[in-house]
Amino acid sequence: MRPLQTLTLLSTLLCAALPAAHAAKLPHMDGQIHEGVATCAGANCHGANVARADSPVLQNEYYLWTREDRHAQAYKSLLNETSKRIGQRLGLVPQESPRCLSCHSDYVPEAQRGRRFRLSDGVGCEACHGGSGNWLESHVELGATHAQNLEAGLYPVDQPLERAAVCLNCHLGGPDHPIDHEIMGAGHPPLGFELDTFTAIQPAHYALDADYAERKGIPSSLQVWAAGQMAASERFLVELASKRAEDGLFPELVFFDCYACHHRLSAERWDADTAPGLGVGKVRLNGVNLLLVREILEVIDPATAKQWSSSLRALHQASQLSLPRMQSAARDGATLLRAAIDRHGRRAYSNKEAWALLDSLSRTAQRTPDFSLAEQSAMALEAVFLTLDQAGQLSASQSKRIRSALDKSYDYTNADKDYSVSGFSSAMSELRKALP
Repeated sequence: MRPLQTLTLLSTLLCAALPAAHAAKLPHMDGQIHEGVATCAGANCHGANVARADSPVLQNEYYLWTREDRHAQAYKSLLNETSKRIGQRLGLVPQESPRCLSCHSDYVPEAQRGRRFRLSDGVGCEACHGGSGNWLESHVELGATHAQNLEAGLYPVDQPLERAAVCLNCHLGGPDHPIDHEIMGAGHPPLGFELDTFTAIQPAHYALDADYAERKGIPSSLQVWAAGQMAASERFLVELASKRAEDGLFPELVFFDCYACHHRLSAERWDADTAPGLGVGKVRLNGVNLLLVREILEVIDPATAKQWSSSLRALHQASQLSLPRMQSAARDGATLLRAAIDRHGRRAYSNKEAWALLDSLSRTAQRTPDFSLAEQSAMALEAVFLTLDQAGQLSASQSKRIRSALDKSYDYTNADKDYSVSGFSSAMSELRKALP
């Protein structure tokens, strides 16, 4: 069972529209001085052993990060035996190579590293919140507001689209975060991403209370999930259309579905829905996020959903023809999606829309033999379920039955080796029986 996000606010707060985001550069590109984790670790700052009741922030954020957050161990993981083997296969030293450090540390240019900055701190505060050189002192001044902190350069990681942009750098990659099939072939674990789930399992170093809501607003799980799917899909298409997708005779294989090739030949995994327009035996793009965006658009914007479906079909078909045609189709898809994000990326979702998504997502999940789609669907359904439950839309019986069905679905999607098409489909069938 995924840890629930404990919220004490009224359901109207949970579904409130997000405030306009502050335009900001990604933390590793912000040009500011990154002062280092040690500058935040004082007992009177964020290094207290326990949360303080007399403060609008917990002030034990550093304590939680060092003891519970895997980001704090990111650099240290480069020193283990697995990383050493990967380094040997790639001909590099993991703890020295920008190829590894770009994701396993707050890897900014040396000119932006403050006196107390250490790469060995791993993925620390400023890797997400931005270089603190311009706001480290001012953000603790009496009367300082969140808006003023943003103006001084604090990165708005509280906003789902902006949070997704930071996470995707290392959970999908980018031009300055070179994640490719070669690294996977050398032994690096496959990457996956779903913003709401990743947010929920991240050890929380903030309290979602009335004070937080007043300062920043609180999006629902559905809002976070949907924004993450849109952001991940756009990043995928933009990167697919870039030089990063080129790799000699073959296109860069990291953009393709791992399970199109890597699965037991005795297990049927092919699913026409995950690659519309393709037949059997084709190596297909990793389009699961793209499909889930279609589910979202079909509920909130049917006209765009129709265009998006045509775009996906064109993309998959172009992937079998040539790299230039695939990249052209990716650019067209990215343009269409960018317009949709501008319209819908920060929207609130009504209860009616949440119910529609719970119905359509579970129906799609019930019939899929594809592990990746099943895995993402389970996390998607969790986000929609939490939103409806916290908004008081579910009876006690419905909540219990859906919770039980989701827990069963995780038995089959926690790892690909555990996946059972019939078992997962049965869990989805149980979930659907609880729907009105």
